[in-house]
Amino acid sequence: MINMKHIAVISKDLQDFLSWKDEMGLGTGKIIDTKKKFEVDGKTYHCIYKPTHTISLTLDSIVETKNARNNDTYSSVLGHAQRCLKSQ
Repeated sequence: MINMKHIAVISKDLQDFLSWKDEMGLGTGKIIDTKKKFEVDGKTYHCIYKPTHTISLTLDSIVETKNARNNDTYSSVLGHAQRCLKSQ
């Protein structure tokens, strides 16, 4: 079984996440694809733009869209996501 990596994508909003997915070329080869989560190449990308989006997640890493810091709750979202990172 593949050890799936979970990646938080901090974004300004849902549209920002969807645009990031297209910009990164991650629109093809997906196994699971919902508006807020998709899997590709052994990685699950989670759209995070509210602190509550991190509930019950265990993350391997965090990335940001170029507009993430325009999110009014960016600091809180980042803090919540950091607390969900697996221990190294």
